[in-house]
Amino acid sequence: MYIMYVDESGDPGSKSTVRHFVLSGLIIPATDWQASFERHHQMRRHLKSQYGFPVREELHASALVDTRYGGEAIRNLGGRRTRMRLFQDVMQSIPSIFPTGKIISIFVDKDKAVNSNFNRENYLTIAWDYLANRYNRFLEKDCQNSPGIIVGDESANATIRALLRKMRVHNPISS
Repeated sequence: MYIMYVDESGDPGSKSTVRHFVLSGLIIPATDWQASFERHHQMRRHLKSQYGFPVREELHASALVDTRYGGEAIRNLGGRRTRMRLFQDVMQSIPSIFPTGKIISIFVDKDKAVNSNFNRENYLTIAWDYLANRYNRFLEKDCQNSPGIIVGDESANATIRALLRKMRVHNPISS
């Protein structure tokens, strides 16, 4: 059994000024879930002791680069150099936190997609369709058809649930 946690960046809407929409999924074996969680929590405790960054505070790269996108916890870190050291610490710790992990990312450049055959009204559906197919292919080819589940945040649960149910019945993209 594999677990894929998915998060997004950008804006899936066609009317948005944001030019991209990205989905990234972190895949780990269910047998490594607890150990990965413990290693992640240990890293967050390190950020608390080293930088004073709260353990339960969300951490976004965009906020570390530009404090206008972050809350009080980001602004309390101090200058850019400190924020970049924190960012570097987090990025360097990822392979040791998730040593059995794999990442799948889907990037939609909305400017280029305008000239494609995609339905430009909902980039969310396009990206999730590709991500689900890539995950399915990973499970089939690399994991000998092991089962997998997808866990995401609550940004578009109804849309994603409907898409995945539809794909179970009919999926026009061959695996």
